[in-house]
Amino acid sequence: MFTGMPEGARKFLHRGFRLLSRIDPKHYEQLVNAVIESLGSNYIEPAEFAAQIGVTEDEAGALLAAASVFATLLSSRKELPEDLLRAAAEADLLDSADFDAALRFAALLSDRNALKGALESSRIASAVLPSITTFDATVDLRFGFEKDQIAFAVPVVVVHLDTDSTEQEIWFQLTRKETERLIDNLKAVLKKINIIEQWSQKV
Repeated sequence: MFTGMPEGARKFLHRGFRLLSRIDPKHYEQLVNAVIESLGSNYIEPAEFAAQIGVTEDEAGALLAAASVFATLLSSRKELPEDLLRAAAEADLLDSADFDAALRFAALLSDRNALKGALESSRIASAVLPSITTFDATVDLRFGFEKDQIAFAVPVVVVHLDTDSTEQEIWFQLTRKETERLIDNLKAVLKKINIIEQWSQKV
């Protein structure tokens, strides 16, 4: 099942499995929740997640990648978790010293229906259009001059959006009023999302 995997991906996953045995097991449940959220098309803030489990952003990415791949296999195949892990070990993606930690983590992913639901949600939500993968925003200060003297300053929000599609990257700026309007619009959208999710749970 791991045949044909690019070398770069193999190294990345191997590192993720190795890190799994290095972090405190008390963070395993947080990692499981992050995996389910990411599979369900919810954006995971790398810096925030890394701080929660006490690793660097780069390490958090490797951990999440390895856990997500394993969760995807677990939800789509009939093999037991230990059999999938043995296959990973045979493919040199998982060291024997890290096997027990990976198996403890796998026990928390035992609800295959939840994983399948998250994957199906991800498939539907990401269909048709690119999905956002990165959101960065900072505040820039623009100065206005009169007779070679600073007369006023205006804060401007600079936003960067990246997506899962090649060359679909956006940079734009917002004034304070535009930022407030965008926040209001997003709050209104979030309210509708909550209504829809509550409705779907009753159906």
